[in-house]
Amino acid sequence: MSTKDLHVAYRPTSLDEVVGQKAVVKSIGELVEAEEIPHAFLFCGPSGCGKTTFARIIATELGCEEGSADLQEFDAATNSGVDDIRTLTETAVYQSFGGGNKMYIIDECQSLSKKAWEALLKIVEEPPPHVYFAFCTTEPTKVPATVKTRSHSYTLTDVSHDDMYGLLEEVSAQEGIDALSEDDLSTIAQASGGSPRQALVNLSKCRNVTDYQELLRLLEEPDEAGEAIELARFLGDTRGRTWKKAQEILRKLKDTNPETIRMVVSRYMQTCALGAKGEGQLVHYLQILDHFCRPANGMDEIILATFSVVFDKGDK
Repeated sequence: MSTKDLHVAYRPTSLDEVVGQKAVVKSIGELVEAEEIPHAFLFCGPSGCGKTTFARIIATELGCEEGSADLQEFDAATNSGVDDIRTLTETAVYQSFGGGNKMYIIDECQSLSKKAWEALLKIVEEPPPHVYFAFCTTEPTKVPATVKTRSHSYTLTDVSHDDMYGLLEEVSAQEGIDALSEDDLSTIAQASGGSPRQALVNLSKCRNVTDYQELLRLLEEPDEAGEAIELARFLGDTRGRTWKKAQEILRKLKDTNPETIRMVVSRYMQTCALGAKGEGQLVHYLQILDHFCRPANGMDEIILATFSVVFDKGDK
């Protein structure tokens, strides 16, 4: 059984593991086999359909491992200015210490400013031999034509119900989730809107449900609550708790109502505190609860509370 969230633990790491998107898998597979990987990709499609996943798989094929300096993911939704892009392009031209390739994944690239796109254009037009880009977007109409024409473009589509059901069935078997019936899994697949990521988030939410009406109620809850639970789990587990990981989770919550986040974390910690085994655990959960017990009027308060928990020396 995985200790990570299911959508993280079962994120594809190779083309063979990708669910659906057969035409895209085939095309990229042929490029990899022929060793003719282009220097720029553009992945378009709805949220959770696999845009960033494909970019990471290509990075792996180029020898750029996740977590290394050779693979950098850039969130344009929070870093859309020209200065951020200029820093990226200035450092990209230098080869890595190992002499290998570099891959830059620009997520939510439609958020880049006009000047930021202009700063990127030269290196996209004439990339150094070791530099590769993957642009990911839900709004391809906002990507400049000059970038589109220099990129291999792929439009990802919603994953079919049958493929989604197969994914849920396989993960359930590996995770030992036996409370859900075939009808339950089919309902979860249907409610996931063609998104494998959402399907696994929903499976995680419903994994212990034995009543069909309760299953439907959970599936009707807003997605933002599920994302906030990820933050709560992260804060509650001191193992490997880093600010970098906190930043990744907070970016996903940037458009969520701050008070919703606070309430989810607060309720989660209340439940943990009531079930704590030993004084040490109890103190740990109560310390976190203390940071999230007051109404949050803005995302800045959620960020500060998270920062305080991550760097709280009292619970280490």
